[in-house]
Amino acid sequence: MKKLVLAALVLSTTSGCFNGCNRKKEQEAIEPPPPTSLAPEAPTAAKPLTPDELVAHFQECWQLWNQAAWDKYKDCYAADATLDSPGTGEPTSKGAQAIVDATKELKTGFPDMTGEPKLVLVHGRDLVAVTQLTGTHTGPFAGVTAMNQKLGLLMGEVITVDDQGHATKEATYFDAATIMGQLGGDKGHPVRAPGSTTIPKETVIAKDDTAEQANLAVAKQELDAFNKHDAKACGAVLADDLVWSEQEEAKDWTKAELLADHAEAWKAFSDLKLTPSAMWAAGAYVVTVATFDGTNDGPMPMLAKPTKKKVSLPFLSIEKIDGGKIKTGWVFMQSMAVMQQLGIAPPEAGSATGSAK
Repeated sequence: MKKLVLAALVLSTTSGCFNGCNRKKEQEAIEPPPPTSLAPEAPTAAKPLTPDELVAHFQECWQLWNQAAWDKYKDCYAADATLDSPGTGEPTSKGAQAIVDATKELKTGFPDMTGEPKLVLVHGRDLVAVTQLTGTHTGPFAGVTAMNQKLGLLMGEVITVDDQGHATKEATYFDAATIMGQLGGDKGHPVRAPGSTTIPKETVIAKDDTAEQANLAVAKQELDAFNKHDAKACGAVLADDLVWSEQEEAKDWTKAELLADHAEAWKAFSDLKLTPSAMWAAGAYVVTVATFDGTNDGPMPMLAKPTKKKVSLPFLSIEKIDGGKIKTGWVFMQSMAVMQQLGIAPPEAGSATGSAK
């Protein structure tokens, strides 16, 4: 009897072990569910701004500058953005904070200064604008105490932006000699009076259509004729009622006056050449960013004899084409740079003005 009971206990225990072990192995054979991820989802990329939104952002940034809202204005630039004022001799400002710091000086000297974008042209992620600057010299500026003089001039801006409108690269083109002339005045070297230059208030988004390509071809034809020193070919693409506005000059020029200036320049620099780094069209307008390069081997009005020195001057031009002819033109450059490179003006002349924005 005890043997039967003992046998029963053994069978019972063994049977239970087998059943239990089988169930355990079956459970172990089932793969556990994957662990729940606690990592946050990647943020959705911001939608790129449309060309119209880029323009609105650009105009908003100018309002922030007008208000001296520097903390918010800093966000108008990418963290690694650069700002240049070609021809001034000033170093490049690198980084958003450095750019803000570089632009504050003008506001110190002209607390009421405002910038109003007039003509704004957009081509992809490139933006070119002509902005009207106006203000009163009531504070220290470039080492000069307040003179209570009015300032007013046009400035050209060439900007590359990212998809959210932050400027990654900016160049400002203006004439420091005009600023000094309006503040101090030199009857022997007159400059434009404040607010004397007009430009349409217009925004144009490039379409890259056949009309724009035709306008671009006209501008390239005129540039090619200039480089060949061919007055007749230059005149062929200029409208008879042309208005040509070089900001360093005291007044606008007619077609005849522009061609006469070309002739003088070709005599003063027999190898004179314009070399574009960028050319594009937006509607009726053509933008050219280029350099004026040549050797002074001929007569110039302010020189007793040629200097034999080379000149390289960056500039921005905007031409408006109408009926296959250049109807209007605006040119922005540092006229003082030519005098400095020829040795007529000291190297520091005009450089203390720094960046206009």
